[in-house]
Amino acid sequence: TIAGVMISSPNNIVTNNQFAGTGIGVNLFGANAKTNLISGNSFVSDLTETPAKFSSVGVSLFNGANDNFVENNIFAGQRTIGVMIGEPGTSSNYIQDNWFGIEGVNSRRIGINSGITFAEGASDNYVQHNTICGASSDSSFGIAVRLYSHKNIIRNNYLGTDKSGVLNFPNKVGIFLSSSNFNTVAQNIIWHNNHGIVEYD
Repeated sequence: TIAGVMISSPNNIVTNNQFAGTGIGVNLFGANAKTNLISGNSFVSDLTETPAKFSSVGVSLFNGANDNFVENNIFAGQRTIGVMIGEPGTSSNYIQDNWFGIEGVNSRRIGINSGITFAEGASDNYVQHNTICGASSDSSFGIAVRLYSHKNIIRNNYLGTDKSGVLNFPNKVGIFLSSSNFNTVAQNIIWHNNHGIVEYD
Protein backbone atom coordinates (compact mmCIF):
# COMPACT_ATOMS: atom_id res chain seq x y z
CA THR A 1 0.00 0.00 0.00
CA ILE A 2 1.42 3.42 -0.95
CA ALA A 3 -0.48 5.28 1.79
CA GLY A 4 -2.91 4.09 4.43
CA VAL A 5 -4.73 7.46 4.53
CA MET A 6 -4.24 10.35 2.07
CA ILE A 7 -5.51 13.78 3.18
CA SER A 8 -5.68 16.87 0.96
CA SER A 9 -8.59 18.60 2.71
CA PRO A 10 -9.20 20.37 6.05
CA ASN A 11 -10.74 19.44 9.40
CA ASN A 12 -10.36 15.66 9.38
CA ILE A 13 -9.69 13.44 12.40
CA VAL A 14 -7.66 10.21 12.13
CA THR A 15 -7.69 8.39 15.45
CA ASN A 16 -7.41 4.94 17.04
CA ASN A 17 -6.03 3.17 13.97
CA GLN A 18 -3.17 0.72 13.59
CA PHE A 19 -0.88 1.12 10.57
CA ALA A 20 1.68 -1.45 9.36
CA GLY A 21 3.05 -2.48 5.99
CA THR A 22 2.26 0.84 4.27
CA GLY A 23 4.62 3.09 2.36
CA ILE A 24 3.23 6.04 4.35
CA GLY A 25 0.73 5.61 7.16
CA VAL A 26 -0.95 9.04 6.87
CA ASN A 27 0.01 11.45 4.08
CA LEU A 28 -1.06 15.10 4.51
CA PHE A 29 -0.39 16.79 1.19
CA GLY A 30 -1.07 20.28 -0.13
CA ALA A 31 -2.15 23.65 1.24
CA ASN A 32 -5.72 22.44 1.76
CA ALA A 33 -4.49 19.76 4.16
CA LYS A 34 -4.91 21.94 7.24
CA THR A 35 -6.39 21.84 10.74
CA ASN A 36 -6.40 18.05 10.72
CA LEU A 37 -5.88 15.96 13.86
CA ILE A 38 -3.83 12.75 13.76
CA SER A 39 -4.08 11.37 17.28
CA GLY A 40 -4.02 8.13 19.22
CA ASN A 41 -2.81 5.94 16.36
CA SER A 42 -0.25 3.14 16.37
CA PHE A 43 2.35 3.23 13.61
CA VAL A 44 4.18 0.13 14.78
CA SER A 45 5.57 -2.28 12.22
CA ASP A 46 4.31 -5.81 12.74
CA LEU A 47 7.47 -7.63 13.76
CA THR A 48 5.62 -10.88 14.44
CA GLU A 49 4.86 -11.53 10.76
CA THR A 50 7.25 -13.45 8.51
CA PRO A 51 8.45 -11.40 6.72
CA ALA A 52 7.85 -8.49 9.10
CA LYS A 53 5.44 -5.79 7.92
CA PHE A 54 7.41 -2.57 7.84
CA SER A 55 6.20 0.91 6.93
CA SER A 56 8.52 3.49 5.38
CA VAL A 57 7.07 6.63 7.01
CA GLY A 58 4.47 6.96 9.75
CA VAL A 59 3.09 10.46 9.00
CA SER A 60 4.18 12.69 6.11
CA LEU A 61 3.36 16.42 5.83
CA PHE A 62 4.35 17.97 2.48
CA ASN A 63 3.59 20.55 -0.21
CA GLY A 64 2.13 23.21 2.08
CA ALA A 65 0.24 21.15 4.65
CA ASN A 66 -0.33 23.53 7.56
CA ASP A 67 -1.87 23.96 11.02
CA ASN A 68 -2.15 20.22 11.61
CA PHE A 69 -1.74 18.37 14.91
CA VAL A 70 0.10 15.04 15.14
CA GLU A 71 -0.15 14.02 18.78
CA ASN A 72 -0.34 11.07 21.16
CA ASN A 73 0.69 8.52 18.54
CA ILE A 74 3.17 5.65 18.78
CA PHE A 75 5.80 5.27 16.03
CA ALA A 76 8.15 2.30 16.03
CA GLY A 77 9.92 0.05 13.56
CA GLN A 78 9.60 2.32 10.52
CA ARG A 79 12.34 1.59 8.00
CA THR A 80 12.97 5.29 7.48
CA ILE A 81 11.16 7.97 9.49
CA GLY A 82 8.37 8.32 12.04
CA VAL A 83 7.23 11.81 10.98
CA MET A 84 8.57 13.63 7.91
CA ILE A 85 7.86 17.32 7.23
CA GLY A 86 8.98 18.92 3.99
CA GLU A 87 8.78 21.64 1.34
CA PRO A 88 8.14 25.41 1.57
CA GLY A 89 4.77 26.39 2.99
CA THR A 90 4.57 23.33 5.20
CA SER A 91 4.30 25.28 8.42
CA SER A 92 2.53 25.77 11.75
CA ASN A 93 2.21 22.02 12.28
CA TYR A 94 2.45 20.65 15.82
CA ILE A 95 4.20 17.33 16.44
CA GLN A 96 3.67 16.73 20.14
CA ASP A 97 3.28 14.15 22.89
CA ASN A 98 4.21 11.23 20.63
CA TRP A 99 6.33 8.16 21.36
CA PHE A 100 9.04 7.08 18.93
CA GLY A 101 10.91 3.76 19.14
CA ILE A 102 9.05 2.52 22.20
CA GLU A 103 5.47 1.44 22.80
CA GLY A 104 4.22 4.26 24.97
CA VAL A 105 4.14 4.02 28.74
CA ASN A 106 4.89 0.28 28.55
CA SER A 107 8.31 1.27 27.13
CA ARG A 108 8.63 -1.94 25.08
CA ARG A 109 11.80 -1.33 23.09
CA ILE A 110 11.37 -1.65 19.34
CA GLY A 111 13.54 1.11 17.87
CA ILE A 112 13.09 3.26 14.80
CA ASN A 113 15.29 4.38 11.95
CA SER A 114 14.75 8.10 12.64
CA GLY A 115 12.14 9.91 14.69
CA ILE A 116 11.28 13.27 13.09
CA THR A 117 12.85 14.80 9.98
CA PHE A 118 12.46 18.26 8.46
CA ALA A 119 13.62 18.69 4.87
CA GLU A 120 13.38 20.82 1.74
CA GLY A 121 12.30 24.09 3.30
CA ALA A 122 9.69 23.26 5.93
CA SER A 123 9.57 26.13 8.42
CA ASP A 124 7.80 27.48 11.52
CA ASN A 125 6.72 24.10 12.86
CA TYR A 126 6.66 22.94 16.48
CA VAL A 127 8.11 19.73 17.93
CA GLN A 128 7.42 19.41 21.63
CA HIS A 129 6.91 16.91 24.46
CA ASN A 130 7.86 13.88 22.34
CA THR A 131 9.81 10.85 23.56
CA ILE A 132 12.29 9.60 20.95
CA CYS A 133 14.47 6.53 21.57
CA GLY A 134 16.26 3.75 19.74
CA ALA A 135 17.22 5.50 16.48
CA SER A 136 20.55 3.74 16.64
CA SER A 137 21.83 2.92 13.15
CA ASP A 138 24.73 4.89 11.69
CA SER A 139 22.41 7.07 9.60
CA SER A 140 19.78 7.58 12.30
CA PHE A 141 18.69 10.71 14.17
CA GLY A 142 16.19 11.39 16.91
CA ILE A 143 15.30 14.70 15.23
CA ALA A 144 16.91 15.97 12.02
CA VAL A 145 16.51 19.48 10.60
CA ARG A 146 18.09 19.74 7.18
CA LEU A 147 17.96 21.15 3.66
CA TYR A 148 16.93 24.77 4.31
CA SER A 149 14.29 24.10 6.95
CA HIS A 150 14.23 27.26 9.05
CA LYS A 151 12.58 28.73 12.16
CA ASN A 152 11.29 25.45 13.57
CA ILE A 153 10.96 25.14 17.35
CA ILE A 154 12.17 21.96 19.09
CA ARG A 155 11.38 22.19 22.78
CA ASN A 156 10.76 19.99 25.83
CA ASN A 157 11.43 16.66 24.12
CA TYR A 158 13.02 13.53 25.62
CA LEU A 159 15.74 11.93 23.49
CA GLY A 160 17.38 8.67 24.62
CA THR A 161 15.24 8.55 27.74
CA ASP A 162 11.66 9.20 28.84
CA LYS A 163 9.91 11.46 31.34
CA SER A 164 10.93 9.19 34.22
CA GLY A 165 14.61 9.59 33.38
CA VAL A 166 15.08 5.87 34.10
CA LEU A 167 14.90 4.59 30.52
CA ASN A 168 18.27 4.27 28.76
CA PHE A 169 17.56 3.62 25.07
CA PRO A 170 19.96 5.82 23.08
CA ASN A 171 19.78 7.37 19.65
CA LYS A 172 22.87 7.54 17.47
CA VAL A 173 22.37 11.33 17.34
CA GLY A 174 19.82 13.15 19.47
CA ILE A 175 19.32 16.27 17.31
CA PHE A 176 20.99 16.89 13.95
CA LEU A 177 20.96 20.26 12.15
CA SER A 178 22.36 20.75 8.65
CA SER A 179 22.00 23.57 6.09
CA SER A 180 19.24 25.16 8.19
CA ASN A 181 19.07 28.42 10.12
CA PHE A 182 17.15 30.20 12.87
CA ASN A 183 15.78 27.02 14.44
CA THR A 184 15.21 27.00 18.21
CA VAL A 185 16.40 24.00 20.24
CA ALA A 186 15.57 24.55 23.91
CA GLN A 187 14.74 22.75 27.15
CA ASN A 188 15.11 19.23 25.77
CA ILE A 189 16.32 16.27 27.86
CA ILE A 190 19.02 14.62 25.72
CA TRP A 191 20.51 11.68 27.65
CA HIS A 192 22.44 8.52 26.79
CA ASN A 193 22.76 9.26 23.05
CA ASN A 194 26.03 8.60 21.21
CA HIS A 195 25.96 12.29 20.20
CA GLY A 196 23.67 14.87 21.78
CA ILE A 197 23.42 17.71 19.24
CA VAL A 198 25.34 17.75 15.94
CA GLU A 199 25.37 20.77 13.64
CA TYR A 200 26.83 21.03 10.13
CA ASP A 201 26.84 24.00 7.77
